[in-house]
Amino acid sequence: MSSSIRRIAHLDMDAFYASVELLRYPQLKGLPVVIGGGRRSEDDLLARLNQERPERQWTTADLGRIPLDFFPRLAGYTGRGVITTATYPARQFGIGSAMGMPAPWAVRGPAGARRLPPITTGKPLSCG
Repeated sequence: MSSSIRRIAHLDMDAFYASVELLRYPQLKGLPVVIGGGRRSEDDLLARLNQERPERQWTTADLGRIPLDFFPRLAGYTGRGVITTATYPARQFGIGSAMGMPAPWAVRGPAGARRLPPITTGKPLSCG
């Protein structure tokens, strides 16, 4: 009788999705970030940034330089939707996937938590 070793791998793809967003926006690392709510196209944030802060031309090369105060706060979200994922700092406050938005905890949750809508695009995301 041969005995074989059985190996099981668990991949936290939910956390992977949040990690991809942190590659795009490294200034959000270590902060509570929720991904969910209304959708956005890849260029929405840059278009808004170019309109509100025209002192320079913002491009995809500047994603890591977007000022932290420019990202929307979770507490200010008034739309409807579902949380797709959350970073580990946000999870420490009990925020997780499949939670409805808005929710009462959004106001009393982590101070300064940021919200990123999921990206809708027909092309692969580039993070570098």
